[in-house]
Amino acid sequence: MADSVLINTATNISISAIKNDNSVDTTYNKQVIILVDGDPNATFPLTAQTLVDGTLSIDNALKFKKAGAITVTVKDLESGTESSKNIVVTDGTVSGEVSTTSLQSQYSVLAAANKLVEEGIVNE
Repeated sequence: MADSVLINTATNISISAIKNDNSVDTTYNKQVIILVDGDPNATFPLTAQTLVDGTLSIDNALKFKKAGAITVTVKDLESGTESSKNIVVTDGTVSGEVSTTSLQSQYSVLAAANKLVEEGIVNE
C-alpha cells in the first residue's frame, strides 16, 4: 500500500489472499468489506467485495477528500478477521516508496499467524 496518496485523486485497490508460504490462496473466494477511518467524506466501496481465486482489484476504488492520517481496513465478513493500514493523504506531491502487503487467509482458529492484510493501494 502506498504510504501516501493525493487528496481528491482516484486510487486503485488490490487485495490478495496469501497462504503461510506467501503464495496466493486460489481457493479463497470470500467476501470482504473495506472501511475508511479519518475521512468521513471519503468515497470507497460501500458493499461487500468478493475475492475470486484469492484476488480482488478495483480501479478508482478510493478517493480521499481530507488531508491527513487515514486508516484503511479490510475485514473478512465470514471470520471477522481484519487488518488495517495507515496512510497519509497529502495535498501536494506524493513522495516515498510503495510497499506491498497482502490479504492473508485464515485456515483455522489455531492458525493465528494468518491475518487479513491489504495489498497495493496505489495512485493512478
